[in-house]
Amino acid sequence: MVGRAREGAVKEPSLRAWLGGRHVPAPWRPLAEHGLATPWCWPHDPTLAAAAVHLGYVAPPAPTVGEALLVSVAAHDARSALWRLTWTARPHAEAVPFRGAALQSLGPACALATRVAPHLHTLAPTHRGPTAATQVFKRGGGADAALDDASFGLAMLLAAVSALTERPVSARFAATAALGDDGTLGRVVGLDRKLALLADAALGVDAVLVAEAQHDEAEALVAERGWPLTVVGVSSAAEAVGRVFAGARDAPPTSWGDDAHAQRVIEQLFDLCREGGDVREWRAVHRSAAWLAGRFAATTRYGVRARFAEKVALRHAQGDGVEIPWEDFVRAGHANHRVMAAHVLQAGADAGSDALPAYVDRARALLDGPAEEPDELELLGAVGRALAAMRRYHEAAVALRHAALTWLDTTRWPEASYPLSEWLRVAALCDDRAAWEEASRAAEGFLARDGHTGLGAYFVGAALARGHALTGDARGALDALDGPAWTGAPDWLRRSTRRWRAIALEGCGRAAEAEALRAELLAEGGDAPVEARFVALDAALARGDDPTEALRAVRDARPQGVRWPLDDALPVTECARRLAREYPY
Repeated sequence: MVGRAREGAVKEPSLRAWLGGRHVPAPWRPLAEHGLATPWCWPHDPTLAAAAVHLGYVAPPAPTVGEALLVSVAAHDARSALWRLTWTARPHAEAVPFRGAALQSLGPACALATRVAPHLHTLAPTHRGPTAATQVFKRGGGADAALDDASFGLAMLLAAVSALTERPVSARFAATAALGDDGTLGRVVGLDRKLALLADAALGVDAVLVAEAQHDEAEALVAERGWPLTVVGVSSAAEAVGRVFAGARDAPPTSWGDDAHAQRVIEQLFDLCREGGDVREWRAVHRSAAWLAGRFAATTRYGVRARFAEKVALRHAQGDGVEIPWEDFVRAGHANHRVMAAHVLQAGADAGSDALPAYVDRARALLDGPAEEPDELELLGAVGRALAAMRRYHEAAVALRHAALTWLDTTRWPEASYPLSEWLRVAALCDDRAAWEEASRAAEGFLARDGHTGLGAYFVGAALARGHALTGDARGALDALDGPAWTGAPDWLRRSTRRWRAIALEGCGRAAEAEALRAELLAEGGDAPVEARFVALDAALARGDDPTEALRAVRDARPQGVRWPLDDALPVTECARRLAREYPY
């Protein structure tokens, strides 16, 4: 293995000392050659770089997309090492596998990368992450059979964001911090040894990201030892990504300047927006789509797909109504025309479009007989959702039931989550006990299956809890909400589930707990997200107060899907109760 010790010649191998003296001892030349062939060890200091050239070394290329530097220290001996992490599922033949804490860090790194990346056009890189890393430089005897270190978490996150955005992580950055599921950063052990190795061997690094909780310790070590490193304390995954990828929100990656590459990106972007389910940060998707929407002529395949992706992403990102004109995107017989029609319907339902009834008729005309194929089921589910938006609940239930049960009987059963979630809501609102029991049984069967990926289980679990609350089963609602851990759900859905928990607590006679939870949600509101405004509406209704002001605040937020539940002809309290009960999110 590279760096295997020829013990005795030099106790502490140091590229900085060797280049400073313009001499590498013979026993350590393979180690120096291997390290200086990587961008993290090639010195950014001009004098040391000149010394490396004088000794016959050649400057390496910069890091590629998906690469980052790892730093490890052995727990029971003096060994420490630098490692090249490459975001690929096919490890190098000499790579050392991740185990334990290192392997466990990959999950949060992948999940958080999709939330904090400055722009997104695909999630594919996070579906299969790296399982190993290759050694760059080693200090100390012995060899690592496996890498087990929670401190890799932040570097793994940066590599994942690099792979997602097609932007390399500069060789000037190293990172050592544990990564929590919620994006918080934690302390690492062996910080002094890691900084020492970076200072002596990672000569391309001049900034080290550490958890904010360890910033003062790191700065004191750097000052005491005189290491030429800048310590950057960061408190969250988002802050770290903002530092390393500064300016990435302002312009697309340079690789997108090539037409052929831009076309491949548009295809990935179109697929992401068409499928959509696992996206947690639609503003990042919209940023990519906005860059690409005007790149190709509007009537070309790539122009149409980029503009369609922009509309879909904006609809999700903006939180209020964004219509997608049917005439601009739906052409019968064209590729994906039913899928595009489904998105047009969903956008029209959320925006309260005057054209929605006509769109429903057009969509039904695209369905020849009972829906069986995936694109037909997707469109049928959208028809059901549009009918529900217009309060045509019994018609909606028929369409949604067929779509959900048919999906459940296929190998792509996770796709059932979308029509199933809406079927649960509609069945509860229809006040049809048999329909509700069938829908809830289907939901319980869905949640009991193995193999869930993405957000589907969160949506179904939340809809099941809401349905129990709507049908008067407050205890069942609390049981459903107590089932999953909601940490991986989108922020708005977590707020929504807490809103319905408060309603269920009230239904169980636990009014004080309901009031306390509502107060907590309102205190977290900040800029008053729409869920917080609905909580205020619930609270006013629960106290018997005049809901006029709370209802006005909800209206001012322009929430999606409320055109038909809102009816100014109704007395204000009745209108407020109907909206609080029927709001689809």
